[in-house]
Amino acid sequence: MGARLATLLLICAALATPAQARDQRLLNFIASVESRGDYDALYHGLRQRPARPLTQLTVGEVMQFQRSLRNVTSTAVGRYQFIKDTLAYLARKHRIDPKTRFDAALQDRLAWELVRECAAAPRPAGLCQLSGANLGRLATGVWAKLWPVPLRWDRRK
Repeated sequence: MGARLATLLLICAALATPAQARDQRLLNFIASVESRGDYDALYHGLRQRPARPLTQLTVGEVMQFQRSLRNVTSTAVGRYQFIKDTLAYLARKHRIDPKTRFDAALQDRLAWELVRECAAAPRPAGLCQLSGANLGRLATGVWAKLWPVPLRWDRRK
């Protein structure tokens, strides 16, 4: 229960008071559980590899690599393990040129955009009043490893 509470507190603090230091702490936390902080990380178990490290590819090349993956459990790539649909959505929404390098700065920016979307998403009242079920649904919707607890956790007595 201590790790779950720490996760809740960290996310709530970052969403409630956006400050550069807290922002980076939150991104570092997400990256630590998603990829161990590696900007070039591929989903564990992927046999197919891009021709170069992810940070040397453009967004368009990364998206093409993700589209080429077949019969895989996940298409997650990068420090924040962006899946194919999420990366395509973010590139479209934020008008990212496909020729833009998929470097550390861009990955951080896209991850923070997802955090902001989570903060603005409609959800039950009291999210940051340590409602484990609500925050679990929010985090799991974007970064599955943040909340490795079944969504029924809130129903347990």
